[in-house]
Amino acid sequence: MARINWEAIEQVYRASQLTIEAIAEAHGVRYETIIRRAKKYGWVRGKKVTKKSQKQNAQKVTKKVTKKVTICDHLEPEKSGMSTPPNHPTNQTENSSIQLSINPDEYGLSERQSRYVFEYLKCRNKYEAYKKAGYSCEGLTGEAEARRIHRNPSVNRAIKYAIQAQLARIEFDADSVVREWVSIATADPNELSQLRRVNCRHCWGDKHHYQWKDEAEFFTAESQSAKDNVPPPSDRGGYGFTSNDDPNPDCPKCNGEGHQELFLPDTRDLSPSARKLYAGAKQTKNGLEIQTRDQDGALKLLAQHLGMFNKSDNNNQPIIVNNALDLPGDDDDEED
Repeated sequence: MARINWEAIEQVYRASQLTIEAIAEAHGVRYETIIRRAKKYGWVRGKKVTKKSQKQNAQKVTKKVTKKVTICDHLEPEKSGMSTPPNHPTNQTENSSIQLSINPDEYGLSERQSRYVFEYLKCRNKYEAYKKAGYSCEGLTGEAEARRIHRNPSVNRAIKYAIQAQLARIEFDADSVVREWVSIATADPNELSQLRRVNCRHCWGDKHHYQWKDEAEFFTAESQSAKDNVPPPSDRGGYGFTSNDDPNPDCPKCNGEGHQELFLPDTRDLSPSARKLYAGAKQTKNGLEIQTRDQDGALKLLAQHLGMFNKSDNNNQPIIVNNALDLPGDDDDEED
């Protein structure tokens, strides 16, 4: 799953240049999720677009366009009207989930195929878009037909164009890129995975005997020993073992070193910079693998942006940085 860029979403949300529905669609998140997050973190929308200005903008666009089909979410599949050119930005309102205009003739689409493209861009679900476009097949047959329509080269090309047009309307300036690099380069990898030394079972047991979590664990072990025909365990170490406690430096069993444990924290609680570094998790045959973005690469790009590696300096020779520290023995070498 692609990572959600909440900083970019917040920036666009506060600017009020797109509707909340359009922001949600462009970033692949639910409308309700953005509303909840805005309420939680106190995002404030700028000046809203009024219905009067929306109507005026729509009239301006309509006057410039002829002989093109518009795809709007309030139209029935068999109805049509006017549309803006494919490369022209569309108007959006607070009451519509998304409005994208395409020229069906340019892609060789029928009216119903055009409707499918529009509906798919709203819900990103083939079968749901298929039904809303007015197709009649149900169940497995309908799902198969939806996949067939989606694989149509003309339909697929129109969808790809529309998605690219959506992304092009989202502002992402040079400062935003630099902030991304800084966040990735300076994030603490220890927030994503930790190698910890934790106590052994004898660290905090009474007189360093084996310590149990609780009586239930002890009784389970006692029952199992009876089944295995082995001596029963002892509870002389008491109860209350906590698996993530620190080692006891006086423990005679582990010599105060405990044992190592790999810990993966809840990624929902990561700091903003750690979320930038985090690129997802993958289940492999050897266990869970945490994926990260390239910190060294981000640091290199940031240094290049700041002009720290200007190859035109010193005839492409490395830049020598004077050591500001007086190292022991330096003066003695000069005197000799």
